Amino acid sequence: MKKSRNNMNMAKTEELHIHLDGNLNNTTLFRGSVAWGQFDIRHPKDTYCTDRTKEAILQLSQYHAELSALEASGTDSVGMRQALEERFDIASLLDYDVFYQFVCNCDGSLKNWQWFTYDGRKWMVVPYDLDQTFGVNLYGVVRPAVWDHDPLTEGPFYWVERYYKHDLHLRYAELRQKGVLTTDNILPLMQNWCLRVGEDVYKQERTRWPDSPCYGEAICNTGWKPSTEWSLYKVTPNYSASTKYLAADKCKLEGRLWEAIQEVSGVRPYLRNSQLDSLQRWEQWVADRLLYLDEKYHLNDVPQKVTPTYQIVGNTMYYNLLGQPVKRPRKGVYIKDGKKVLITQPH
Repeated sequence: MKKSRNNMNMAKTEELHIHLDGNLNNTTLFRGSVAWGQFDIRHPKDTYCTDRTKEAILQLSQYHAELSALEASGTDSVGMRQALEERFDIASLLDYDVFYQFVCNCDGSLKNWQWFTYDGRKWMVVPYDLDQTFGVNLYGVVRPAVWDHDPLTEGPFYWVERYYKHDLHLRYAELRQKGVLTTDNILPLMQNWCLRVGEDVYKQERTRWPDSPCYGEAICNTGWKPSTEWSLYKVTPNYSASTKYLAADKCKLEGRLWEAIQEVSGVRPYLRNSQLDSLQRWEQWVADRLLYLDEKYHLNDVPQKVTPTYQIVGNTMYYNLLGQPVKRPRKGVYIKDGKKVLITQPH
């Protein structure tokens, strides 16, 4: 959505209707130092040097120090939550956190988010620039849905982790129970979008941009192949042209793991780093991601507003963790005969 004043419901002459865009993180804003050249004040325009607007931004930069001092003085969790809710719109933080984890927003924790206030005091956040989501990074590489995405820690999310972790679980459960975060709700959104664009347009797109990372498989250099052992990603060293790699040695480069299939040195793993994408891939990823997050957020430990009734037909009916029947269970945890079962191979 265009980052215009009207879309953000901001009054042209109101100096405390403030909209920030750019590199907004602990280094540039949230921990006391304000790097004015690292972000834009999209609103108010022409008046960003006025005392009230500048004062509000400087005040935001001091919130972490103020909250840290309160915590150090022995303020209990009730008092800390009250202080946080005076400074931040907690509902927006919780929703952003759940959304960030659901779409696996690889590039939305230091920038590519928008920060707002409508009174110069309480700030909120919304996502923006979502090209690296649903497992795809900027090189077109698809990471698995069970990827353990890094937690949000910048700015006020440091405090969310400390004082609102249970609320985060409750919010996830609420969105699941109300049918917002379900494949039945989400998949048609992407399907409808693709139908609106149309296959003819996609064909023209592939012709116009044949080297786009999502329009072809990776092309490896001699001696290399892509690796799918994502559990090793964080402990695997970066590729080095000066390293001699033996068969089965691994490195990472441009968001992907690569495995040597023979002794190789001074040869970059790929000619083209890409991965063919499709609607079918995306649909499977979304379904798997929700099953993964059900476990991450302990969905079964959250009290259900409506207790599902499991009506077993023979021994073949499976139900998801919300009690909804599933005809063809994919990999993940399901209910069968009133008990949890782990499906390791799609049916």
